[in-house]
Amino acid sequence: NRRGFHQALDSALARVDRNGKRMAILYIDLDGFKRINDSLGHDAGDEILCRVARVLETCMRPYDIIARMGGDEFTALLDSLDHPEDAAKVAEKLIELISVRHTIGGTDVTLGASIGIAHFPDCGQSVEELLRSADMAMYEAKRNGRQQYRFFSSEMNGRAHARLMMEENLRSTIERNGFALAYQPQVVLETGELRGFEALLRWDYSGRGEVEPNVFIPLLEETRLIDRVGEWALREGLAQCRDWRERFGEKMILSFNISPVQFGRAGLIDELRRLLDEYRLDPRQLELEVTEGALMQDLEQSCEKLRQLRQLGVRVAVDDFGTGYSSLAYLRHFDLDTLKIDRLFIANMLDSPRDAAVVSTIIDLGRNLGLEVIAEGVETLAQRDWLIAHDCQVMQGFLVAPGLTVEDALAFPRTVNWSRLDNQPG
Repeated sequence: NRRGFHQALDSALARVDRNGKRMAILYIDLDGFKRINDSLGHDAGDEILCRVARVLETCMRPYDIIARMGGDEFTALLDSLDHPEDAAKVAEKLIELISVRHTIGGTDVTLGASIGIAHFPDCGQSVEELLRSADMAMYEAKRNGRQQYRFFSSEMNGRAHARLMMEENLRSTIERNGFALAYQPQVVLETGELRGFEALLRWDYSGRGEVEPNVFIPLLEETRLIDRVGEWALREGLAQCRDWRERFGEKMILSFNISPVQFGRAGLIDELRRLLDEYRLDPRQLELEVTEGALMQDLEQSCEKLRQLRQLGVRVAVDDFGTGYSSLAYLRHFDLDTLKIDRLFIANMLDSPRDAAVVSTIIDLGRNLGLEVIAEGVETLAQRDWLIAHDCQVMQGFLVAPGLTVEDALAFPRTVNWSRLDNQPG
């Protein structure tokens, strides 16, 4: 199939060159296929692939060519186009038809599609160049939120090269244990008592300075390197927690961000149990922060994973609550301990009645469900006072401290003196 597609593409290139018509390659990747394949089995995965192939056939003209490139990736050759926009219309139709709810063996699953488009001759002169350009455009579509299409552009080439360099640098950083953890304090608002720290992953890219986590974490996930880095971070942080026992006591909580990839991994519970035993920590000292998106990817699997974490004794927080899915109806099914209010709401709540209403609603929701609520990104005393007045329990943010080195975290007081902060100028 793949070889036949290459041959057909060669022939089409020669023909298009003669008649002056345009030609486009669509590179199609299925969003959510791996989750379906892993949870329902390969037979279900094969059934989905057959359905997608039939959808592709219905959308194409008789002389267009479709091929499966492997896994959950397909390509389509659109021959004799009058305008570049014609390829976009086909991509839009494909996304619409693929992104529906499918029933497989009595289970409803949702699929999506990300599509990259490359035109001849603008995006490449050869089969290899066109396929590479379409592939880059598809990854750009994924990077921008999935279930959309993107045309290849020369800027993507530069980004792809920079991305490749960054990936290589990430791999070498892993090999030499070059990552670091910073520890941001979490403080009880009413008393100033230290609740614990959130462990934040830090990466210095070839001495050029720290790279934002929202840049390199997705790359770690896509390359499946997140498992190795995640295990290192847990091991490093829990070892630190053990060493801090004398300084901060045995009730200090250490929070870790867990990516959707890590959360969905079958061996997570066993790994946590092993590490907690190794470092002789109370499981209630460990808190995992997961996003709404990770929880909503597979409700049944998430409920089971949360049940196992509760059984183990590990705490679970929903990170950036309010920015993801409308999941209020599902909260009652989840075994959770904490809701974390996204910093964006905190930053705007004193000037925006809507943001203030969102924050107040999350605080009330947490209280009514018996969940702890943490406000992220608190930077001013006015924000702190508003949160105290509205019965929010815990805060973290620059008002108290940024992410700290191990040495600075060790020196952080067990109780913050609010009156001293109140009396500081500015």
